[in-house]
Amino acid sequence: MQGFTHSYVLLLMLLVITSFSACKHGANDPLLSIYPRNERLAGEWELFTYTLDESESTEFNISFNSTECDTSNIGGINTLKTIIQDALEDTVLVSTINNTQGSVGSTLNYDITLTYILKFNKSGLYRASGTYQYYSDLDQAQVTGTFISEENSWYWERSSKEKWAISFMNFPVIAADAIAETGLPVRFEGVQTFDVLRLSCDDLQLDYQTDENSVVTQAFEPYTIADTVQNCQKTLTATYDFEANANWVFKKIIEETP
Repeated sequence: MQGFTHSYVLLLMLLVITSFSACKHGANDPLLSIYPRNERLAGEWELFTYTLDESESTEFNISFNSTECDTSNIGGINTLKTIIQDALEDTVLVSTINNTQGSVGSTLNYDITLTYILKFNKSGLYRASGTYQYYSDLDQAQVTGTFISEENSWYWERSSKEKWAISFMNFPVIAADAIAETGLPVRFEGVQTFDVLRLSCDDLQLDYQTDENSVVTQAFEPYTIADTVQNCQKTLTATYDFEANANWVFKKIIEETP
């Protein structure tokens, strides 16, 4: 009888653990949770830490079938490259942007006080909002402002059961390089997809990685130079590479009970 009771308890514990584990989708999710991912996601989240490593380059190679055809001396390779490194902790965002064209480069540094809030509801809607403050070299003054997205959709990618990735419509990604154009340290993306590395009742970790490359070659129509050099042809090859790795860690905002 005692052995039967012991086996029954073990079986019951196994069933409970299996039931709780069914709510675990990410590798870093809590092992035991009575709340499914939708329940854990609902509420307000504040960005705690954020990192970004991004590299974008385009190489242009102009060639001619004969050196005599290059009358403007434009043949050769020219490379445009931008490297962005961001790190946010305790609402302080440090961003470094390196731009290089050929052998000439420039660096922009931003120190931005930034708060970033995500608010989810269970019906598939979210809202993003935040505040920012930085010093503008152009205006020689402190710039202070807010940003807010209209209520937009979020949804699980791949399948509603797996819930490994989440997509947002009109999502404001952190982008210090947008300051020169809009004055805002964020840029709204039509669709932004993240892998959900961890989702517990009090912390949320989102990850974005991409690696894109392409090569495009264009051969121009043959031409003649001053009736002496015939069948000249110019060829342009553009090689594009883009890599980005961003990690967002949010903490749940717990409402204090009166």
